[in-house]
Amino acid sequence: MADCCHVTISARALALITNPGLLRRARIAYRADPVYGELKTLSAAVLGYADATAIAITGPSADNWIMVNEAAKRLGVEPPAVRRALREGRLRGRKSGAVWLVDADDVNTRAASC
Repeated sequence: MADCCHVTISARALALITNPGLLRRARIAYRADPVYGELKTLSAAVLGYADATAIAITGPSADNWIMVNEAAKRLGVEPPAVRRALREGRLRGRKSGAVWLVDADDVNTRAASC
């Protein structure tokens, strides 16, 4: 039930949309369904962003961390090469769940030296 600015949802739905991992799984499960757009909009409204990858990350610190795809773009390589460099310790980063976060300063330094 909705009025001008208020929506009533179930406790189950609230649990789903406020838990980034559950919301990501729901979005993946429904990505071929028209409800995907609604889930994306809802995640943007509730969590402040709608990127499925960002939802999977539980709170990266400030602007010093970037995603693998962004690091790959800056370095002019493919994302698997960045992940390999992270695993081998040639590039600084940390893993948050299944997602790598790359140290932006390290990427910028390496990009400038190429």
